[in-house]
Amino acid sequence: MSFADWFARHRFREPTLGTSAPASQELAREALHRLRQNVLLREYIGYTRSAPVIRHLQPWHARGEQLGMALTCYCAAAHDPSLPSQVEFIGRRNEIPYETSMYILGARLESAVPYLWVDDVHQAVLCSPPVPSHVISPSILPHPLMFWSYARAYQVQLNSRDGAVTEGETNFVLIVAEPEGIGVIRDFTDRSRIGYVSSVLWYGKRYPEDTQHPDATADVMRMLSFLRSDYVGKEETPLDRSQRRRLTRAGAPPAETEATIHVVTLRRPRTRPAVDEEAPVEGAKREWKHQWWVTGHHRAQWYPSEQAHHVKWIAPYPKGPHDKPMLEKVYKVQR
Repeated sequence: MSFADWFARHRFREPTLGTSAPASQELAREALHRLRQNVLLREYIGYTRSAPVIRHLQPWHARGEQLGMALTCYCAAAHDPSLPSQVEFIGRRNEIPYETSMYILGARLESAVPYLWVDDVHQAVLCSPPVPSHVISPSILPHPLMFWSYARAYQVQLNSRDGAVTEGETNFVLIVAEPEGIGVIRDFTDRSRIGYVSSVLWYGKRYPEDTQHPDATADVMRMLSFLRSDYVGKEETPLDRSQRRRLTRAGAPPAETEATIHVVTLRRPRTRPAVDEEAPVEGAKREWKHQWWVTGHHRAQWYPSEQAHHVKWIAPYPKGPHDKPMLEKVYKVQR
């Protein structure tokens, strides 16, 4: 689905890069008025104020956070006095008016497909090995706009060009299918500001060799690999019936009441893969005396039609003859 189709479906107007600051402010004010009437956003704000520690445990929490982040950007674009913190792009020179860039970011945040990364899945991502070297494909994204919500905030450090280190937290990732690459936008929040850090993964380039600061997007590449895996569930979960009714009574459009949240979970792994891709070729004689566990890894599959790779997470699985004993490894740890 193209950006034009996407925004037409959600009835959002994304200004062109040449849109003036006053025009963007007016669009932001309209969006603010609409969002402040949103029942789901109000419920989410109430949840964040009452919870001692904010944890996204239910699918609608991800959608609520998404709307809240969009609201923040619209407030910044409209110069709304209710905004408690400074909002800015970090480390990027804006060639377009601040108001326009903030409105565009708010519109994209609001209309993206929400994903809730359950904590154990995100921990599995962070503990997985790095993705192998591969050429980035333009077709690896399941949607042109994705909002990835973490179950909890993560403490991070931001290194500035002058060597200063600032501590803060990050709560989400926005993935944008740009014409020439994959845009990655994260939030960075500290005591004085809400910042957004952006980077681009260029189509046709090899990762990580041709990528500036590949460590900054290493987790994103692994998360994309997990989304392509057969071992990871992406269940589409609708809002509960009572929330849909309240949204309908408030006059919300169908795109809002029928919204679904993709909940990313780990599936129970198969006993062994459906096809043994490392089996010997026909006619070869190889007799194994035991079974063993293949370590979980990211596999890069080359697609000649795209001249690029698709990377997919392969969960650990047993390999070898069914009737042979499992090989046990014993590790000796010494000082």
